Amino acid sequence: MEKAWYETRAWINSQTQLSAADLFQYTRKKAREYGWTSAGEIAGHIVGKFPHEQPANPKSLELDIHPDNSNDLFLRDANGNKRHWILEIHFVDKDNKIGGYFEQLI
Repeated sequence: MEKAWYETRAWINSQTQLSAADLFQYTRKKAREYGWTSAGEIAGHIVGKFPHEQPANPKSLELDIHPDNSNDLFLRDANGNKRHWILEIHFVDKDNKIGGYFEQLI
């Protein structure tokens, strides 16, 4: 999982625009490349100075790496600051009932 995380980060860093939905789908593809299933409702989330940024609508997924979030991860926050994201890699093998998880700041 750690290797997949670093490969995914390298891919992210090669992008100039990237929606959260596209990154979510990429993490699914990366799991399949390694022979796993990707789990988790999100593949990451925003972090920042506490309390970190929150959407106006608490049910909004705009600050999560989620398939329904079409926002560009490179957009700045309301104050013009660069946003910081946690990338989460979740791999599972449902047949063998095992899995793992790796996350770090992108």
